[in-house]
Amino acid sequence: MTVYEDVIAAVEQTETWTPWSRFSDVATEAPTTPGVYMFRSEGKIIYVGVAGPRDGNGTKDPKGLFGRSTIYRGGRVSGFGQALFDAALADREFLQGRLAELDSGQPRRAVDWVRTAYEHYDPDVRWAVLNTKDHTLRIVEQIVGMLREYDLLNREAVRYRATR
Repeated sequence: MTVYEDVIAAVEQTETWTPWSRFSDVATEAPTTPGVYMFRSEGKIIYVGVAGPRDGNGTKDPKGLFGRSTIYRGGRVSGFGQALFDAALADREFLQGRLAELDSGQPRRAVDWVRTAYEHYDPDVRWAVLNTKDHTLRIVEQIVGMLREYDLLNREAVRYRATR
């Protein structure tokens, strides 16, 4: 077993996770309860996030994991969407496809580029439903800490690797 596989085995033990599924297949099936979610691409976990409840000045009730997946499906550049788009902008193959669209006279909006980044990386997702905000935040912090040396796209992990 590699060191990365040992870390993944430890992540598996942190909570009771749903099976990995293609994000495009299950995004509309996510529960409206709060929890933690993970994305992976090409077999590597690339993002860990929190989904509601949140503090803030929003007037709508939090929609938990379903609400978070709705934001990402819509192509908003927020959280995982921003991280994935940042990775896509550093990906020559992705950029060549967008330049080909431009050269053919079919420029697209930024939101379409973000949606195309999801298609390009075709991530899998899984989640764990959790009851309290403190527990949720603690689990995310623990997992990001375990994976920050690897390909995680979370800002904290990117900053950590940049300072090493």
